[in-house]
Amino acid sequence: MTRTSTGSSHEPPLIFLDTSVLKHSADRLIRGRIRRVTRTWGDRPVTMDVTQFVEVYPNARVPRSLADELRYLPFIADLAKTGRLRLTTHQEVEFEFWGLPKTDDPRGRFYGAPIERGPDPFPYGRLIAGWSPVVKTDPQFDFVKGITHPRFQQLKKAVGANPDSRSHKNQLLDAFHILSAESACAKFFLTTDLTLVRHVSRHKKYPPTCRVVSPAQLVRVLMADRDLRLRDALGFVIRTFRAQRRPPSDSPMEELVALGKRLEKGGHFGEEK
Repeated sequence: MTRTSTGSSHEPPLIFLDTSVLKHSADRLIRGRIRRVTRTWGDRPVTMDVTQFVEVYPNARVPRSLADELRYLPFIADLAKTGRLRLTTHQEVEFEFWGLPKTDDPRGRFYGAPIERGPDPFPYGRLIAGWSPVVKTDPQFDFVKGITHPRFQQLKKAVGANPDSRSHKNQLLDAFHILSAESACAKFFLTTDLTLVRHVSRHKKYPPTCRVVSPAQLVRVLMADRDLRLRDALGFVIRTFRAQRRPPSDSPMEELVALGKRLEKGGHFGEEK
């Protein structure tokens, strides 16, 4: 609970994070790159393989429309760190996130912002991992396909779930995640799936009780509702500037990246082949 300048209490808006948001916020990864270099050993050249740890940016080649949305994610995470809003998600989002590649950002999930875990939308229990020597199954897909909850059936229509679509699993998970956001009493459902945002906005019969928004839409609405002020943006710019002058984290991987940059700058890697 925060207090406004007039002294009245104000509850920060609760934002439910979709899997796509967690995925795209992992925008700086560290990878080992093997380089074949030649060094002079005594009076003889020696060629060897050297591993250098470098930064990789998986969002570098996303479409322009998506890139324009993703630049708001660090700001939204900063708002959560400073208590201007609250973030929540559900364990099924986390299970889906675990199965995605290229999400091991050393800063942690969503830039290290605090994320609450919301309640289950209905009582259930299931197997989250399994193995069969004969048939490979997807426990999460099997789970969402079998849900008969009335509200889930409505949200399936709201997200345009189609059994003949290649994206049927993702569509069912979208419906379940929105249901979870409703159960958590979230004000917004934040996603970087722009197709989902457009589809839900056009559906009128069973609209979600939380507003499904992209990152840019969320910031605009927060500003319109006066949940976000100019000083929040200025504070973010200042904190970002200060962070650029120090290591992103105290992770040992960060030290390896910094070491590689120093060696490369000093020419210690020798001639690359």
